[in-house]
Amino acid sequence: MSIVTGCGLNLTSIATGDLEGADRLMACWAELGCSHVEISARRLDIIVGGQLSMPAVRRVANMIDRHGMAPVLHAPHGINLMDRPRRDMHVAAAEASIEFCRITGCSSMVLHSGHVPAQEWVVHRDALLSEESDQMRRLGDLAEQAGKPDRQPVKRRAYHLWCRSTRIGHAACCRRSPACGGLS
Repeated sequence: MSIVTGCGLNLTSIATGDLEGADRLMACWAELGCSHVEISARRLDIIVGGQLSMPAVRRVANMIDRHGMAPVLHAPHGINLMDRPRRDMHVAAAEASIEFCRITGCSSMVLHSGHVPAQEWVVHRDALLSEESDQMRRLGDLAEQAGKPDRQPVKRRAYHLWCRSTRIGHAACCRRSPACGGLS
């Protein structure tokens, strides 16, 4: 079994909202033999105000199908599950990201860990990590449900929610949740 299952590039070099540019770039990469493409939610304006922009989603889904590369979604960089006052907005954007994965057949999604000012981190570190871990587990469960065959109208693929974090304590939440790519 190979550790590397394919190669690809991301769409971060295109101008925000430039779907035609994304399509041209994907065509070039497909011609070069790339097997994967990282879809940048923030570049393609597929999530606006915590909701999917269905016209953009349909266009991106058509590009993915036309070029035949396996998509990976990079959820909006602005998602911050540690932002307590606006957590509902961040959760909505994360949930919309999972729905995009379901619609387009993305088998993986990158979601960065949150952040807060240093003074808040010092005082509330343990609670913030616990709250974010709970949200990540819930999102992992949602991703697992999205990947079930009865919810997958377009393509049947396994789902993983990648919890990227430099914090060992936070990363442990993902190891405890199979839906987050964990083992148990």
